[in-house]
Amino acid sequence: MSETQILITINVPEMQVMAQYEGGAYISLSFGHAEFKATEVINVWDDETSKPEIPFTVVGVAGAVQEWMLSQHRDNPGWYEQYIENRVFS
Repeated sequence: MSETQILITINVPEMQVMAQYEGGAYISLSFGHAEFKATEVINVWDDETSKPEIPFTVVGVAGAVQEWMLSQHRDNPGWYEQYIENRVFS
């Protein structure tokens, strides 16, 4: 991992979620891989300010990922299982 990149791991009961952020518009996500393999992104870009909405910190990235995961779970409670069933993370 370089100093211009943040890589975090969040453990949830169904799987392990890894997030990679290099600044810019997107946080890349990887589900259940031993090595990082992006299969999803979170848009964190603010078009009005032309800057990311989050700070370039572990706390900023973790907060954005956790908020995204909660919204996914709220909007589609089976989303974890869909990743597993569709073998998105294999």
